[in-house]
Amino acid sequence: DGMGSYAGAVQQVGKDGAPIREHVYVLRDPAGEIMYVGRTNNPEGRYVQHVQDVWKDPLHPKAEWERALMQQGQYPAMQVIGEYGPEEIATVEDLWIGFAEYGLGRDLVNLDTPSHEDWRALMLEQGLTPDERLYLRALDVESRGERRQGVYQELARGFGVREVKPLLYADKAN
Repeated sequence: DGMGSYAGAVQQVGKDGAPIREHVYVLRDPAGEIMYVGRTNNPEGRYVQHVQDVWKDPLHPKAEWERALMQQGQYPAMQVIGEYGPEEIATVEDLWIGFAEYGLGRDLVNLDTPSHEDWRALMLEQGLTPDERLYLRALDVESRGERRQGVYQELARGFGVREVKPLLYADKAN
């Protein structure tokens, strides 16, 4: 259309003039499986919106999934992955969508997801930090049922990460 890319054309700024940072998050089913990947600048408000919007577009896959949970008296769990600036948020969101779909084999309820080739290219192009690579690998290991802390400590050593505790949901035995 000759208009070029609109990416980055609108930048939200806070009261202090600094760019508003957004959060990448996942919605998990009661079994802990990732079902949706999204981004928001207000996680609490976005979660409420997810719960309230199940009747707005009743045929949307996410609404169907959430409604089925609610009919069983359950709700999705939101996990905030991280906070990112405007220049990196779309890429990080695409990386997580691709990881969940192609790395974990999940059938996400997102409408738009990157192709497998696009995701692999993103993974190769992006200089992920050791912490980010460890986190992605740990999600994969966790999705296969592994819960022993020692396994995660060994993974951390392999990625050169000294402290694994911040990445754990809980560090206490049940």
